[in-house]
Amino acid sequence: MLRRLIVPIFLILVVAGVGSMCTALTGARAKRRLQQRAISPTPSTAPASPKVDSAASRVTACPEKLADTTGWTRVEPEGSRISILIPPDFHVLSQSGSPDPNPPFLAVRAANGDEYHLTNRTRPIHASDFPDYKSTSTCRIMIGFLVADLETARDSWRVGDHNVVLASYDLGVMRYITVLGTTESIEHQRQIVTALHYVQFRAQ
Repeated sequence: MLRRLIVPIFLILVVAGVGSMCTALTGARAKRRLQQRAISPTPSTAPASPKVDSAASRVTACPEKLADTTGWTRVEPEGSRISILIPPDFHVLSQSGSPDPNPPFLAVRAANGDEYHLTNRTRPIHASDFPDYKSTSTCRIMIGFLVADLETARDSWRVGDHNVVLASYDLGVMRYITVLGTTESIEHQRQIVTALHYVQFRAQ
C-alpha cells in the first residue's frame, strides 16, 4: 500500500515545484517591465535641447582673443602722434571740406557703411554722452605710458543691429584722441576693437 502511494506523492511534489518556478519567473519579468517603464522618459519629460546664448557672440571692449590682423595696413595720420591699423574691408576717407568745426583727422569706412573716425578733443568720450547709446562693456588698457579707456555699446534708437565702439587715449593736459565707431557687422565691431588695442604712439 505504501509503495503505491509513493509514486503519486512524488508526482504531486514535482508538479508543485514546476508551478512555483513558473510563477517566480513570470513575476520577475513583470517586475523588470515595470522598472523599465519607470526609467524610460516619456516625450513630455525628455530633456530639452540646450539653448544657445546670443551673448556669447557679443564683442567686449577687452575680449579674451583679438581678431587676426594678417593683411591689415597701418596708417599714421599727418600731424598726429597715433598710428592705427586698417582692416582690409575699410578704406580711408578724405576729410577735405568737412563742415564740422572739429572734424576727425582720420575717418575710415567699409563698403556697407560701417565706419570709425579719430578726433582730437579736450575731454574723453563715453557712451553716456549719447542719449541713444547703451553701454555693454568697458575696460582700461595701457599703451606705453598712456591710459586708454575702451567701451562697447549698442544704438537703441535705430532699428536693427547697430553696434558702437568708443575709445579715449589720454595724452595729458586736457588732450585726448577719441575714437568712435559704428557698425552693423559684429565682425567689423570686433575688428575695430582689435585696432584700438594695437594703436601705437610716436614720441613727441
